[in-house]
Parts: sequence; C-alpha cells; structure tokens
Amino acid sequence: MLNQMQKAIIFKDIKEITSNKQVLLPMILVPALLMIVIPSVFFIIISNIPTNELNMNEFMDKISFLSQYTDKKQMIIDLVINNFLPAFFLLIPVMSSSTIGAGCFVIEKERKTLESLFYTPITIKEIFWSKILGTFIPSIIVSLITFVLFGIVVNIGAYSFFNRLIFPSYKWILVALWLTPAISLLSLAFIIRVSAKVTNFQESQQLVGLIILPIILSIVGQASGFIIINTWFVFLSAIIIYILTFVLINIFSKNFTYEKLLG
Repeated sequence: MLNQMQKAIIFKDIKEITSNKQVLLPMILVPALLMIVIPSVFFIIISNIPTNELNMNEFMDKISFLSQYTDKKQMIIDLVINNFLPAFFLLIPVMSSSTIGAGCFVIEKERKTLESLFYTPITIKEIFWSKILGTFIPSIIVSLITFVLFGIVVNIGAYSFFNRLIFPSYKWILVALWLTPAISLLSLAFIIRVSAKVTNFQESQQLVGLIILPIILSIVGQASGFIIINTWFVFLSAIIIYILTFVLINIFSKNFTYEKLLG
C-alpha cells in the first residue's frame, strides 16, 4: 500500500514528465511513427501491388498457419500485423519507460531537488518503488493509446481485404495487456537503477539502446522466418519476465543508498 509521501512523489514525477519536452516528444513521435505511419504506408503499398507480383512461397514453407489463406494479400497482412508488428509495438513500452526512467533521477539531480527527498520520512526502497510507479503509469498509458489507434488503422486498412474486422487477435490482446506491462516494468527496473548513477539527461539516454537491442533482434528473427511468436510464447514469456522483474527490483532497491544517489 502506498503512503502519502509515495503518492506525492508519483504525482510530481508524472507532472514533470508531461511538462518536459525532452521526454514528452519521443513518447509521442516514436509510437506515431511505428504504429500509425508505418502501418498506414503498408496498407497503401499492399493495395497498389498486383497480386501476381507477390511471392509467398518462402514464408508458407516456414509458417504453417498461412496455408489457411488462398489470397496472397490476406497472407501478407496477417503475417505483418500479427507477427512482425507486435515486436514493433513492444518497442513502445521499452522506449517510453526507458526515456522516462532515464531522466527520473537525472532531472532531480539537475534541479538540485533530489537531496530534499532524503529529508522526508520515506525510505530509500519506497523512493525506488515510487520512481518506478511514477514512470510506469505514463508508459502504460502511452502504450494503450497507441494500441487503440493502431487497431483503428488496421481495421480500416484491412477491411477491404477481409470484409470484416481482424483486430485485435488473442495474441495482440495478450501482447498489449499482459506482456507490455511486464516488459515496461523490467525496462524501468534496469534504467532507473543505472540512471541513478549518471549526472545528465543526455548521458542517461545512451542507456536506451541497450534496453531495446533484444527486441530489435527478435524483429530481425521474425523477418527472416527464424522466430515465430505465438500466443503461448507471449503468455509464458510475460510470466518469466514478471518473476525476473520482481527479483531484480528487490535486489536493486536493497543496493540503493543515499550516497550512490548523490554521487
């Protein structure tokens, strides 16, 4: 249960996030590019390519569920929307939480307000959890808004090919509501732990690349047909990530000291 001091820290962090252009602009532009602009361009392209120019034989040999379709454009849309783009979507909670979390302690240091937290009746572990929740909430809100807008783009773009609404699938619901919070929390745990040691916002942003690297690799793997992420994989991966996050947060919070934060 959160105490009043923790709620005050969470509210203050959310207010600072929404008023900081360095943090706010990437949170708006990156999701818009990945999940609105790119899918829109994809549907424009697929609508204008002649069907006889499409070759899906290579993917059909590797991905069995595509055999349910006789229309090549339906195959491509299913493949892109339900297999490639979930990995793109997972970049949003990682980049949002990393961008927010990276500046979490840095902004406090730059404004010389971090020291004032230590004169309040709150433990270092409570500060750590407050910082995580204060950055987790905006990150999830951005992800859910993006999920809704992406769904609108997909259903509008795909309706002429399927004559029905195709979004969201069960896998997409799991990705958005189950896996996304897990990945966001894990990213935050790492980024807040490390950002407490750096001294400026630009330095903390360099850490984001390390966080998104595994997702970039999964995108490459799916594009090559080497990795196929199904519903069970999403469900079980999230459970593992939640357990790992819980363990890491407890370890990181115990290693937090006033001296390290002020150093």
